[in-house]
Amino acid sequence: LAVGVTLRREVPPQSQVAIHSFWEYATFGVNTFLFLSVGLDTRPEALQGHLPGVGIAVVAVVLGRAVAIYLPFLLLRLFKPAETIPLRWQHVFLVGNIKGALSIGLALGLPESTPAREQIVSIAFGVTLVSMVGQGLMLTGALKWLGLFQQDAVALEMAEQRGKLIASRAAHVELEALHTQGLLPRAAYEHLRSEYQVNIARAERELRRISEQHLAEGAKDILSMRRRLIDAERTALQGARRNGLIPEATAEEMLAHLDARMLDLEKVLHGGHAGKDSKEHKAS
Repeated sequence: LAVGVTLRREVPPQSQVAIHSFWEYATFGVNTFLFLSVGLDTRPEALQGHLPGVGIAVVAVVLGRAVAIYLPFLLLRLFKPAETIPLRWQHVFLVGNIKGALSIGLALGLPESTPAREQIVSIAFGVTLVSMVGQGLMLTGALKWLGLFQQDAVALEMAEQRGKLIASRAAHVELEALHTQGLLPRAAYEHLRSEYQVNIARAERELRRISEQHLAEGAKDILSMRRRLIDAERTALQGARRNGLIPEATAEEMLAHLDARMLDLEKVLHGGHAGKDSKEHKAS
């Protein structure tokens, strides 16, 4: 935690983006390796033989988790009522605390000579399986039951219109290709072309209306598009650097500027605030 806070405060934006990307890939790789190791190390018949132990372990994990969640929040409510967490969100901590790679990694790290090692690995895998599959499947239902899962009607409407626009434009491009290749009669081409142009115009009009009526959703959509555009700029700069079209120093400076803009967008999209060091990039 201390290193993470220091990195966000002291490390340049380009290095922050590189570090975040590295740990995303590293986490994916480690999780993949651990579960492959479990698959190679655990025999299905051995897991079946330890089902009672898995059931006891699951109950113990849930009870221990409940004590670790509700007791501290109870103490927080007693001593600092203003900072208490609503009970519904405490239930989310209980249901959403999905166990995975760490417990498996610890079990697999035991020496081969450890007594009952096979039983420990099987139980760890069984608890992880129940946690990831069972809790993962019931999490959305639990959030809905607690009244915490609310779909944004505006976002859904915007997504629907964007889907219509994407589909209509793709069909329009295919229609032009068919007409160019001489596979479509002129009359049919004109009729279909008119139909898809109407669909495209209607979807664009609806998206514009939603953005004008719901400024927050429109601003969020623009920020998301800016993030994609920054990715396109970065790809173009990296290609130009590889092809020798721009000097290395110029490419590094421009990429650092893009990374700073990307960090600012990420902070805004996640409800944060850009740091002091990156304020100079906001104007751009």
